[in-house]
Amino acid sequence: MTFENKRNFTRQHFELKKSSLKVDVRTLFDRTEYEVSYEHIDYKRKIQVIFNHGLLVSSIFAFAIGLLLALASS
Repeated sequence: MTFENKRNFTRQHFELKKSSLKVDVRTLFDRTEYEVSYEHIDYKRKIQVIFNHGLLVSSIFAFAIGLLLALASS
């Protein structure tokens, strides 16, 4: 059985297997996939996914340099 949750640029896909839960989380720049057995699921556990901002920062930096070069050539 599968469930899918979509919110803005985040998509979560849950699949119930015979002995585990498979979770696939996709964002705009990142994808995390993991599988948790039913015995290890607890309400006190927290799984954290950290977003890598490297691509976003480098693209903003490249855009700023391109904008400055375009303004300087005018």
